[in-house]
Amino acid sequence: MGYLRFSGLFLRWCVFLDSAVAGMLIGFNGFMWSQAVIVEVYPFSLLSFAGVLCCLLRWIYAPHQERYLYWALFLFGVCFTNHQTLIVAAMGIEVAIAGAKPKLGRDLFLGNSLIFLVGLILKANGKLPGFENNPPLFAIYIIIGIGSIVAWLWMASAKLSPSVPSARKSCPATSCSWRQPGDWRTPSESSRPP
Repeated sequence: MGYLRFSGLFLRWCVFLDSAVAGMLIGFNGFMWSQAVIVEVYPFSLLSFAGVLCCLLRWIYAPHQERYLYWALFLFGVCFTNHQTLIVAAMGIEVAIAGAKPKLGRDLFLGNSLIFLVGLILKANGKLPGFENNPPLFAIYIIIGIGSIVAWLWMASAKLSPSVPSARKSCPATSCSWRQPGDWRTPSESSRPP
């Protein structure tokens, strides 16, 4: 029992320390402040992306409350409209959604795969000249597209139950976020009585 109390306290302090360091890195960063005091897109992009992460993490904590997912996706649209380089966060958001709700993640991977195939058809017809002039960008596009197809095939072939606990078991990387507040035990520790 003492070990669990110590590990829970230790993890809470680690979360607090990580949050404080991240906040201070943003707050005391000279580049951030130099851009914040002039009319520039970066501060608003950072604010909207922080909102995306907050809403997405809140939704992962309680996947049945889908309004937080809707807000996260809306804020991601605002974020992407403000600064297009933030589109690279789309795959991370997709993977986070797949970790919380595998069926929804499977559907998102299918949509991403279809967009990838349409992009290949448009490139073959010469409608996307940006890929012709930039082979590394096209290579990244191919890797992400094939990865989405592989992820969709893997998730479509796996038997996904609609219950959230099975999704929690299939995502060991986020096992601590599935517990009740204050219960930071790993899945193997939570099967044992305290």
